[in-house]
Amino acid sequence: MTNRPAGHPRRELAIAAIYLALLVVVPLLVDEAYPLSSVKLFVDTPSVYCRYQVTGPDGQALPLAWFSLDRAYFGLDGYYRGHPEPHRGARRAPPTIDVFGEVPDEARVVRAVQAGLARFEHLPEVVVTQEIIGAKDDQRIGVVERRVFEVQRPGAAP
Repeated sequence: MTNRPAGHPRRELAIAAIYLALLVVVPLLVDEAYPLSSVKLFVDTPSVYCRYQVTGPDGQALPLAWFSLDRAYFGLDGYYRGHPEPHRGARRAPPTIDVFGEVPDEARVVRAVQAGLARFEHLPEVVVTQEIIGAKDDQRIGVVERRVFEVQRPGAAP
């Protein structure tokens, strides 16, 4: 048996009560103090979104950020992207055409990728795969369409 001081259970109860009070009070006073947060993470209700993959001439996957196709969605890195009430700690998200609820057409994807390719002399072309994810029926979501674009660097010989 362990000999505990008589006041020990009360101290544990007091610590738990203080912690619970902080969980309620801190989000009211400060916007971001992980894990105590007042940020609304689920204000968007997208019905569709896109998933991208970019591969180089050798078939290797390339970083989506090079081509403005990465998803810098709020909640992953503290980014703010058009939420009605941005919190004080948010950073401006990097430029991207991948936004929940939007499906960019081929011309927009090609423009974004060509802008990225213009910075890389060693990449004459890339293959972009765009998977559109949405409702397959009333009970399931998944890939509803898959598009593949071959995009050449501006000024590259065909």
